Amino acid sequence: MKRLMELGRLIVLAYPILLDNPRVGRAMQLVMQKKVKRVGLYVFYAQSQYSDKQYRVDLEKGTCTCPDYEDHKDEHPRWPCKHRIGCLLFLLR
Repeated sequence: MKRLMELGRLIVLAYPILLDNPRVGRAMQLVMQKKVKRVGLYVFYAQSQYSDKQYRVDLEKGTCTCPDYEDHKDEHPRWPCKHRIGCLLFLLR
């Protein structure tokens, strides 16, 4: 847990848009609850926290199929939804 929190802090420092972003904590929960699965070099499936729905995350393209990303992608193409953050944390664990 301590190591995961340190990695989360590194991501926050590396990505200023994530400062004070509640998505970081929820992303850590996804990883700790084993709701992130790697299916390719840069491709993952991250499960919703509230259902069994799986969202496809492509870190190379910077995309996610979740509603949060879909709602914000036009204003910010690499929107940091909790699923994308969770996949980054998964790689750094």
